[in-house]
Amino acid sequence: MTAAQARVLLEALRDWYGAQGDVSGVAFVGRALARLPLSQPREARAARNTLEGAGLLMRGGFLPIWGRLLAFRVGRAVHNGADLPDLPGARA
Repeated sequence: MTAAQARVLLEALRDWYGAQGDVSGVAFVGRALARLPLSQPREARAARNTLEGAGLLMRGGFLPIWGRLLAFRVGRAVHNGADLPDLPGARA
């Protein structure tokens, strides 16, 4: 998984936490996002297309349960300084 893909997933997870009213979840994702490099617009677009193609992210930023589970893993990895997980079913 690339840093751009991780950023897109975490941004979707932040939005999901926000919709749930989970302030501590939003803060956790914010801290993880701060550790990732910023993406160029074309990198973000390519990352979103890959994640949507794998069924991990839907159009409009909707995060299905399997995408949410991966996003949690990505957040933990970034927060702990570990390697980013592989993208299941996607060509990175």
